[in-house]
Amino acid sequence: LTTLYTVLGGMKAVIWTDVVQFCVLAGGAVAVAVVLIFRVDGGVIGIWRTAAAAGHTKLLTFTLDPTLEVTVWSILFGLTWAFMNAYGCDQVVVQRYFTVKTLRESVKSVLTGGLLALPLNIVLYFIGVALVAYYAVRPELAAGLEEPKGVLSYFIVQGLPIGVSGLLIAGI
Repeated sequence: LTTLYTVLGGMKAVIWTDVVQFCVLAGGAVAVAVVLIFRVDGGVIGIWRTAAAAGHTKLLTFTLDPTLEVTVWSILFGLTWAFMNAYGCDQVVVQRYFTVKTLRESVKSVLTGGLLALPLNIVLYFIGVALVAYYAVRPELAAGLEEPKGVLSYFIVQGLPIGVSGLLIAGI
């Protein structure tokens, strides 16, 4: 079905598919954040306090110590390379550059993507902190979690309503 509407609709169909997928994933991220806020006592403040007690809120570490996993400098370095890769080499993004008629529209596309990425990344970072708090106050719910890297997927499947979790998993 996807191949058929892509062939019939061309690049326009591909771009609109990307838009719909982005809306599903961004909406899903917001839904996960909201559910976590309501499921942790104290809401955002409770999440922050619990995660801080576990050492997961040290956002502004400015040291140049290379033995630390996360500092402001490592985040800036990593994000710089990630964005250079995404906005300069990624086939999906470069494909968008070639579909517009002018350089101005291409720049507008890049800036729009960047402006949408910032709040979405903030929501995703918040979800990470909120998941730490959620499973810290409910460790029995993490019993089936085998790999810490899979905590978001695990929460989506186990913690969200069936229709929402299915839509998010399909979107991912």
